[in-house]
Formats: sequence, C-alpha cells, structure tokens
Amino acid sequence: MGNVTREGSGETRPETGRVAEDLGAPGARKADAGSGAAGRPWRHASVPRPARDPLPTRLDGLPPLPDSYHDALRAGLPAIPGLILSDAVLTALDDHVRMLVAWNSAINLSGIRDPGAIALEHVLDSLTAVPILRRAGVTEFVDLGSGAGYPGFPLAISLPASRALLVESIGKKARFLAAVAEALDLSDRVHVAATRVETLGADPHHRGRWPAVVARAVCDVTELAEL
Repeated sequence: MGNVTREGSGETRPETGRVAEDLGAPGARKADAGSGAAGRPWRHASVPRPARDPLPTRLDGLPPLPDSYHDALRAGLPAIPGLILSDAVLTALDDHVRMLVAWNSAINLSGIRDPGAIALEHVLDSLTAVPILRRAGVTEFVDLGSGAGYPGFPLAISLPASRALLVESIGKKARFLAAVAEALDLSDRVHVAATRVETLGADPHHRGRWPAVVARAVCDVTELAEL
C-alpha cells in the first residue's frame, strides 16, 4: 500500500493499524507483613487498553466534507490567477482532505482540524504554486517536509505531475502519505521517502536531479535553499 522508502532499508509497506500494547504483569511481590498472606505473591491483572479501529486506507465509507469546506474552496479559487481545475481534480483534492480528517482524529498529522480552515490554509495555499510551476513547465518535483501532504498532493494532482517525491521523516506522517497515494490511485507517480531532508539532500541520486523543490513551513529560507 503506497510506496514508502526508508533510509537504508528500501521500500516498506505502511502500517495503518495499531499494535495493541501488552502491559503484562509487573511481576510478583511478597505481601506486606501482617496481611495474613505472607509468602504468597500478589497477582496483578493485565488490563488491556481499548483497541483503536484501524485507520482507513480506502475512501469507501469516509464521510463527506461539510459545506464550510466547499464554501471556502469555491471562494478562494478565483483569487489564484489562471487556475482552472476539472471536477476530477477537485474530487481528488477533496478525497485527500477526507483522509486527513479521518486520520487526524486519531493521529496528530496537522494542527488545523476544521475543514473550512484546511481548505483555506492547506489546499488553497498549496494551489497558489500551480500557475508558477505550469509556466515553468515543471512536471516533476520534490516536496520537502510534506507533513500531511501539503503542498505535495495538491500540486501532484493539479499540475498534474508525472513524478513527485514527498519527503517526510516522521513515520506516522509518511504512512499517511503512502495511504493517500494508494487511495487516490497515485502511487505509480507519487512516492514517499521516509527520511530526513538533510539525508536526501546529500544523496547524489537526488541532489540537483529534480527540476523543482517545494516546501511549506520547513525552516528558514536560507537553510531551505541550501538543502
């Protein structure tokens, strides 16, 4: 499911379920003196934690987005000069957000949780780069510190990109990115590298070999340019 590359270990499939933690017995101990149970170990019951439902890897069954999301998106799109998106592209953008909302309820992928705010601060903000990249003829790019997939997925969907690499060192976020790529049927051209930006930037297979590098809120612009 998806295409997650880990530094030094090749590709691995993302794990979307949570492995229940076995608390186990903390060990036997002698009863306190005078309790009448001297010499008998206490038995401590193992109390399992409630199992969490597996995180969704398919779009089927995910609830639709509220009107606040669609209203914010419709209001903001005309402000991006020359950007015209097909219904298929808009649906894919929506499906990414539906996956984010579902995962964000269990795993902290983004501090922005309101769908209307996601439309404004994630989706529309990412789409502002589409006209610039189109004018430059960019169809391949690297997204550094992709996080919840912004700007990577909106750009890959809207350009559309023939090849994109989403770089994210935090495992839970990398697994989410791979799950979205698979659910949106993008895993043939959108890949995920679960590694640090510094490591990828020093890799001769990547450094200087991509026509465009994008990033949002990763680090200081000077440091970002060097990376």
